[in-house]
Amino acid sequence: MVTRLLTGNAAAAWAARLARVDYVPAFPITPQTEIIETLADWFAGGQLAGKFVTMDSEHSMLMAAGAAAATGVRTFTATSSQGLLHAMEAMYTVSGWRVPLVLVNVSRGLSAPITLGPDHNDVLAARDSGFLQLHAETCQEVLDSVLIAFRLAEDPRISLPVLVNLDGFYLSFTREPVELPEQSEVDRFLPPPASPQPGFRASRPVAQGVAVLEGAVYSYFRYQLHLAMTNALEVYEEVAEEFARQFGRRYEPLDQFHSSGRRGRPMNTATIAPPADFDAFWDEIDAELAQLPAAVEREHLPLHSTDHSDAWRLRLTSAGPYRIEAFLSVPHGDGP
Repeated sequence: MVTRLLTGNAAAAWAARLARVDYVPAFPITPQTEIIETLADWFAGGQLAGKFVTMDSEHSMLMAAGAAAATGVRTFTATSSQGLLHAMEAMYTVSGWRVPLVLVNVSRGLSAPITLGPDHNDVLAARDSGFLQLHAETCQEVLDSVLIAFRLAEDPRISLPVLVNLDGFYLSFTREPVELPEQSEVDRFLPPPASPQPGFRASRPVAQGVAVLEGAVYSYFRYQLHLAMTNALEVYEEVAEEFARQFGRRYEPLDQFHSSGRRGRPMNTATIAPPADFDAFWDEIDAELAQLPAAVEREHLPLHSTDHSDAWRLRLTSAGPYRIEAFLSVPHGDGP
């Protein structure tokens, strides 16, 4: 094992290399391009055996990745921001095929206005696409998450594509110490993928992704995808435990900060880590809110009311010097 200063992008590329990926269809987009540039150099230099192909768009990139994964080869690709949106149609298609692959998304704000800063609207748009999602906080976690993602995707109880997300610029271009495990250790954790089911071969024609015209049958397939995602929670615990035993790092599905008994907490992903006084701050807020009277001032708003509903302005006291103001529309009877 060696430790190197790597960017988040380089950590993702190293993870793909350690996973011995067979096929990388790619299309460049900032701030993800460093990942595929690094992989392209390794393929060209012979450090990686397999095929690297530059596609004409993110849509064709992901369709090519799905088709390759259906044949049983280990497949990796990456995108960012508008690129993920351009591939969105293909995301639903590929997950419906139930093929295992890993897609790294480097989150960047969506235009307009165009920006190079990080934002999660791209990956949040993919929430219901059928891709499992892992969000990385550090460069080390980027590398580890890609390795874990391949184990999850290729597990027969799941057999779904996995998206590993990292913040653009904050993480993609920040260098941090990253432990690179020995190839033999990774090979033991991540053996070659088993034969896929049903297994696409030119010599053995099968139908995959066929049209389903009846709603109940369509719902059956979507429910099977839902069950696979539910299975992923249990499988993740197994994989995380094995990863911890082998590499000494444990990643929980959700990191909690003394949240037992709390009424609510903000939820952060990726590089937005809580400050040192996170718990003390919210303990103080909880205590202050508990002392406030539950009094709400109401003001009827005739100009905003209709024949079907009454409009009200609500005001209530909050913690500190702040007051909360809201508008409420109350339908008459059962509403219009």
